[in-house]
Amino acid sequence: MRLCQKTTLHPSAMDEEVGLIVFHEMMHIRSCVVDHPEKPYAKSDVVELAIDDPVMARLNSGSYQMYVADAGLNRDDFSKFTRGQGPNAANYQCKDQYMNCHQ
Repeated sequence: MRLCQKTTLHPSAMDEEVGLIVFHEMMHIRSCVVDHPEKPYAKSDVVELAIDDPVMARLNSGSYQMYVADAGLNRDDFSKFTRGQGPNAANYQCKDQYMNCHQ
């Protein structure tokens, strides 16, 4: 795995976001997980995949990435550091643009 210099020098780069990306890529290296062809990264897609196809969700690297973020960060930090994966989503109906679905 290689990280380009822009990853760490970009003004908007945060250690936590880069860490989540590295974790995601390490899951590919150390396990048999893949990026689901239709629902790989977005939070709402990962939730949908877990509901529709739990077996495939366990083989999706994005699922693990969102799990460690959700389990290891408070809600505000989770929203902040996973903002690139879209708004928070707890179920099919919960997709709002203000990232406060958990409320």
